[in-house]
Amino acid sequence: MSADGKNILMIIPNLDFGGAQRSFCSLANGLYNRHNVYICVFNAFDGIAYDFQPKVTDLGIPAGRTFFSKIYSLFLRYRSIYRLKKQLNIDTSISYLEGANFLNVLTCRRDRLILSVRGSKYHDPNIKGLTGYLRRKILIPVLYKFADTVVALNKGIERELVQRFGLNPERVKVIRNFYDIALIENLSNQPLENQYQFITESKYIMYSGRLAPEKGLKPVIDCFHHLLAKMPNLKLLMVGDGPIRSDLTHYAKMKGMMVSNGNEPLLQSAASQIYFLGYQDNPYNFLKNASLLLIGSKSEGGPNILFEAMICGTLVISTDCPYGPREIIAGNLKKEVLETSYEGDHGVLLPMLKDENNGEVREWVLTVERYINDVLKANRITARAKKHASQYTAEKILPHWEKIV
Repeated sequence: MSADGKNILMIIPNLDFGGAQRSFCSLANGLYNRHNVYICVFNAFDGIAYDFQPKVTDLGIPAGRTFFSKIYSLFLRYRSIYRLKKQLNIDTSISYLEGANFLNVLTCRRDRLILSVRGSKYHDPNIKGLTGYLRRKILIPVLYKFADTVVALNKGIERELVQRFGLNPERVKVIRNFYDIALIENLSNQPLENQYQFITESKYIMYSGRLAPEKGLKPVIDCFHHLLAKMPNLKLLMVGDGPIRSDLTHYAKMKGMMVSNGNEPLLQSAASQIYFLGYQDNPYNFLKNASLLLIGSKSEGGPNILFEAMICGTLVISTDCPYGPREIIAGNLKKEVLETSYEGDHGVLLPMLKDENNGEVREWVLTVERYINDVLKANRITARAKKHASQYTAEKILPHWEKIV
């Protein structure tokens, strides 16, 4: 802590294994060197996935399940956060994710309010129905206007906040994530554990991240299924966990593929084609040895795994979803909608699928096959990508946060 720094409260709904949570931790630890930083989490029932230097206050208040219990939980969280701000004499409050952003505004005393918006609110398929209407039409446009600064993760989110939600452009700032590049490189060079060594005997492609509907993972499995007809020894590694893991394993088995779900000994599963490895402490050595990382998301802010693959020297092939991947992979691309794949300076973009359920992924299959086979072309792209990723360090990004806190 610093006696001369500001008292900063950082608020987030949970601290499980998520990209927003990881970036939240990096920022908290970065600011802790110069300020008095305190962490507030709605509840840590699923654990605290990352190592924080600041003290973490767990409110222990779950989300309600019925309408009235939700209102009661909201009240309890409001009261606890307001008291915490008063008790700690908070100068600046930084919140991540929508629920925390709302409560940050509602509990304002005299503190400076900074809201972090991690992804599109207009294109997010999870924002729907009556609650989705209230969030898009009332809560976000009204409450976010009280913030001193709204931090957007990329330029697409910045445009959305200004044009669709009517925020003052002078109060919206783009600040990207930052990474410990030396640490990631070191971890990527560590050998795989013995039980996974056999995987590297064949070529494999990889997905890493949350197993959730918005990640577009059934088309990823469809693409791999078609690839097997041409590359029967190819493997697909699914690193991460989430609510649709069992659905995805069932879907892959329905397609006739051999699946290792991490429950049986992997050494006895060398014949499997898809490996659901769950959460890994070190995904980077898997990533370093992959032919490519395949992202099928319907919406993304600034996927950490995309940058991390670039740091590891692994080719990224991603859907051209709103908004993050295009800005990272092909920032100068002007075409509004892609009908075919596009090779950018730092990776490859795939067209979004019009109907996830029709299994029409021919362009995806042709693109992935092309870059698996053309290693020289892939290496040229990854060399440029690695150089580009090197600028996203704490030393270069944290000063942007210092200006607004």
